[in-house]
Amino acid sequence: MHRFERRLHILRAKRKGAFDPDQHYLEKARRGCVARKVRVLLRQMQPVVLIAPRWSQAHRFLDDVGVDLAVGRPSIECRTLSMAPIHGRSVHQARAWLIRGITEFCGLYLTGPVSQAVDRNGFRHVMRELLQRTTEGPRRALLLHGVEHLCVEARDDLVGVFLHHAREAGDRRRLNLLLAASVSIAALDLPGARRLMLSDYGEEEALEVLTEWAGLVEPQHMWTAVDLLGGVPALLDAVGAEAEQSGSLPSGHDGVWRALGSLADEVRGAISIAVSDERLGDRLEELARMGPLPREPELDPLLLRAGLIQEVPGSGEGRVRVRAPVFGDLALVG
Repeated sequence: MHRFERRLHILRAKRKGAFDPDQHYLEKARRGCVARKVRVLLRQMQPVVLIAPRWSQAHRFLDDVGVDLAVGRPSIECRTLSMAPIHGRSVHQARAWLIRGITEFCGLYLTGPVSQAVDRNGFRHVMRELLQRTTEGPRRALLLHGVEHLCVEARDDLVGVFLHHAREAGDRRRLNLLLAASVSIAALDLPGARRLMLSDYGEEEALEVLTEWAGLVEPQHMWTAVDLLGGVPALLDAVGAEAEQSGSLPSGHDGVWRALGSLADEVRGAISIAVSDERLGDRLEELARMGPLPREPELDPLLLRAGLIQEVPGSGEGRVRVRAPVFGDLALVG
């Protein structure tokens, strides 16, 4: 079933009865739990900071959240906006990208010359004017992802103007903000915002993703892919997309690796960079051999930022593990 159709089916089923027969599954779905938290917070007009590790497919996650908010009640108009296209661009280009994104999303127009936004004060003035005019429209949520690509000056200006608008508008504020980044950024500590970690898929969710791509295919091949790739969204999508074209899931570990295509080289490259540092390599190998271990404050943040390990769900920040079995296998081979 297509993602949009599945979202509509779930929402309609919830409205027809007090208890959803799939509730037990929904409660166990790690990524689904994060999605529910995000939806609740955005409906409460509470800003959200979402940490989406490498290969998390944050854009797909936010697309699903946006559909849920648009068709649910109360309805909230959403738009996802990627910051990746402005990676390495100038501060002026980054500011223009943000202004264009908000004006197009909210159906607004600029009352003054665009040239006034070339410096910091001009950008803040234009952005304040735009945000003030959103208080008269419907409730909206702008979902920015890839915020780590946004230059520091433009990011700080955006956060500062939004906080100023939130204080001035109070209950009249109709525009909410979600900032998704692959790493934790101190500048994204928005007062009043909730910080969430985007989880990988659980086992059943991973099987569902592969079924969505390839249909009902050989169960053994599905389990082989999940056993190797874990719940890493980008890896599952790559294998699923290849299965959709070929008509069947790849068999065996070698077949799964071939299906990953260029993404396999990206994973190998990330592992190679990590193990080039002897201490990081030893730590990654230790986690691959021993399984979940107490967090090591000096080395683990670097491996977390690289997307190679993750915090054990339910353990707070106390224990970490290798994010996917394939990462551990490569670390041991290396």
